[in-house]
Amino acid sequence: MTAIPSRTVGESPRRVWGFVHGPRLRQGARGVTRVEILMTLAVVGILAAIATPRIESLSRTLRIEGSAQAFVGDLNRARTEAIKNNATATVALTGAQTYRIAGIGTRYLDEEVRFTGTSPDTVRFTGFGTTEDGREVYTLRLGELERNVVLDAAGQARVE
Repeated sequence: MTAIPSRTVGESPRRVWGFVHGPRLRQGARGVTRVEILMTLAVVGILAAIATPRIESLSRTLRIEGSAQAFVGDLNRARTEAIKNNATATVALTGAQTYRIAGIGTRYLDEEVRFTGTSPDTVRFTGFGTTEDGREVYTLRLGELERNVVLDAAGQARVE
C-alpha cells in the first residue's frame, strides 16, 4: 500500500480553474456543491431557451435586409454601367430567386428569399441613368417578412 504524502506546514493546496485540490480544504474554505452547479445549469438553460427564438427572428430579418440591400446595390451598378457606357442597361428577373444584369451576369437572392407580388420582369436604365418605365417596386419575401425595393423614375433605388 502506498502512503499518501502529507503537506508540509505552510504549503497551500494546488488550485486548478478556481477549485482547490489537495488532501483537504483549508478550514473556512468552501467548495461548490452539486446543487449549486445544477441550479446554475438550470438558469443557463432557461436563458438559452428564451434567447433562441429572438436569435432566429433576428437572423431572418438580417437575411431579408441583406438580400434587399444586395439587390439595391446591383440596381445601382446597372445604372452606373448605363451612364458609363451611355447605353441601355437591363436587369431582368429570371426566376423567383434569380435576376440577370446585362453584361455582368446572374445573381441569386438568399436561400429562402423570393421575389413576389407584382415585381416587374425587367427594368431598363437609359444612358442618363433614368428608368424607361418610371417608378418600379420589387417585393422580396422571406416567410412573413417582406421588404420593398423601390426604383424611382430617376433611377434611384432604396429599400422600404
